[in-house]
Amino acid sequence: MQPDNLWQAFTALSLTVSVIGLFAGGLCKGAVGIGLPFISVPVLAFFISVPKALAVLAIPIFLTNALQFFQGGLVRPVLKRYGLTTAMLVIGIGLGTQLLVAMPVRLSYLLMGLVILTYPALRLTGRSQPFSLTREKWLAPSAGFLSGLLGGVTGFFAPVIVAFLAIQRLDKNLFSASVGLILFSGTIALSSFLASFGVLGREELIASALALIPIFIGLRAGQKIRQYISQKSFERILTVVMTLIGLTMILRAL
Repeated sequence: MQPDNLWQAFTALSLTVSVIGLFAGGLCKGAVGIGLPFISVPVLAFFISVPKALAVLAIPIFLTNALQFFQGGLVRPVLKRYGLTTAMLVIGIGLGTQLLVAMPVRLSYLLMGLVILTYPALRLTGRSQPFSLTREKWLAPSAGFLSGLLGGVTGFFAPVIVAFLAIQRLDKNLFSASVGLILFSGTIALSSFLASFGVLGREELIASALALIPIFIGLRAGQKIRQYISQKSFERILTVVMTLIGLTMILRAL
């Protein structure tokens, strides 16, 4: 049974492990542009509930994705192309979050593990040909809604929509800005819905602000690591790590 009070959940050991998990999430985000919640939330979820773990990451995810979206001067073209997709994502999150707060803990772990495993699964079986712009106009909003619904239930709204954007083979700067917009907007929506259900309160906001320290240290380290290792090598490592985390979450649900 996990304590209702956030601070009661942490001992010296669990706090150390949590800080390492936050640092690792920031490291991954800095190196490949995604992965902060994939790494950090499962680690925190060993000590606190999944909704509270998501609440702790609210500020860091918001700031890192805002930075990613607004850098590069691509705000207008991204909004034009994926504005509707983002709106559908928010609607899906609103519906899914209502299930998250009422869901049994074991079921949330199971779903979280399955969602995390979609990334390595898509890496192994991903298609190679992008959809046409005509098909993208209706497929992208559908992918956004599905991502939001899964994100509201599990806290991870990135896997489906990021996989869709990867399939489209966008220019790397457009891809980064598009992911930034979607995750930035999704984080605002998820945090707002969690706050409305009383999951995101004063103590979670304080913890979220403190979480910025190890995450941004990891972020800067990840950006430096990116200069010395190939993207392909790091993505292989990320795939292995996410597979282990996903399987661990599923085992916790059994």
